Amino acid sequence: MDKIFNPKSIAVIGVSKSKDKVGRVIFENLKKTFKGKLYCINPHEKSISGKKCYTSVLNVKEKIDMAVIAIPALKVIDVVKECNKKGIKSVVIITAGFSEIGKNNLELELKDYLDKNNMIAVGPNCLGILDNYSNVDTLFAYPDKLKRPKKGNLSFISQSGAAGCAILDMLSNNNTGISKFVSYGNAVNVDESDYLKYLSKDKNTKVICVYLEAVEDGKKFMKISRKVSKKKPIVLLKGGKFKESEEATLSHTGSMAGSSEVYSAAFKQSGIIEVNSIREMFDTAKLLEKKKKPKGNKIQIITNGGGYGIITTDNVLKNNLKLSNIRNKEKIKKKLLPIAVVKNPIDLTGSANDEHYKIAIENSLKDKDVDILVVILLPQLPSISKNIVNIFSNMNKLTKKPFVVIMTGGESNKIYKEKLEEKDIPVYDFPNDAINSIKNLIKYNQ
Repeated sequence: MDKIFNPKSIAVIGVSKSKDKVGRVIFENLKKTFKGKLYCINPHEKSISGKKCYTSVLNVKEKIDMAVIAIPALKVIDVVKECNKKGIKSVVIITAGFSEIGKNNLELELKDYLDKNNMIAVGPNCLGILDNYSNVDTLFAYPDKLKRPKKGNLSFISQSGAAGCAILDMLSNNNTGISKFVSYGNAVNVDESDYLKYLSKDKNTKVICVYLEAVEDGKKFMKISRKVSKKKPIVLLKGGKFKESEEATLSHTGSMAGSSEVYSAAFKQSGIIEVNSIREMFDTAKLLEKKKKPKGNKIQIITNGGGYGIITTDNVLKNNLKLSNIRNKEKIKKKLLPIAVVKNPIDLTGSANDEHYKIAIENSLKDKDVDILVVILLPQLPSISKNIVNIFSNMNKLTKKPFVVIMTGGESNKIYKEKLEEKDIPVYDFPNDAINSIKNLIKYNQ
């Protein structure tokens, strides 16, 4: 598996003269990012994009660690055989046209050869991988159309290539960093369980996110997930929960989705956090990434907008979490504006300044009845300065308690959000996003 994610040399098989063809796109992307040796395989051309072309991997004298295959499905097995003769045991098969369109025998033949010759394959029918640390990028989309997320500590496994593409673009737009991305398609002989096992040992991965439609080997999946989830959180979104979408799953990856109730029970037994949306998956992951463990489920809310405080309170109670009951209310109130309300939420009011936030946060974090702090900040108000970021950051560094910020707005808010997240504070657009993530954090710790 390490030759897939950390190769020193890669051959791209199926590089075309046309810049829009899959093999050419992958080759051009690797040319820009990959620091190792890169070989262009095309039996009909002498050179492409300034690189010498080889008719086969067998004509390359140097050792090759990994091959990316982007040729018609009927030619894949012959090329895989050439890779084996060359000593290439790790391949990424981008090519579609196997079990997902009913060609089960062709896929079984491929699997049989790979297994008998101790080879592993990502795919077929996939986007392949993106590794932000080794700079391996087999995605067949140019960066001007599909932005790559920055380097980070979340890894994302996706059974669907298209969903993976869209999510990567979203993560890039949200300034969320990732370590590795895997689109594994039909999983001919390496499945989601194998990737979970590999990522559990990856030093650059703190949280593993998974989009899953079906599992072929349930016992293997549960056994590995139980072990992995004790080391690192697994946050999972299951596709194909209803009869109609189960039928779509079958035509998408050639796999049966199965009962959603059975899957949910298996996830729970395996220590996996199951979520209901893509947004919830990554909202939860960014909180889990901070590695702060609450002692209980008592939440203190601080706000400079009364309505937002009420909405957040509703979400806390709706999710069966508790509101903390801080002591020294009178002492705190004396240091705030006369119109401030010191309960839960602590409503600093729209006239609050940076110092008022500091007083409320400092006292809340010291209070033994507070397990988690949720701070609502509406920075549009004139009394809030840019120094609020430093105040929040300093408070966060001094505590082991989870510190979460809710901030709703447009472009003016984006600057605050980016700076806070750079300083290791998770920021959410809406109260329900924040509280759902907190609920999942508590669930994982339990």
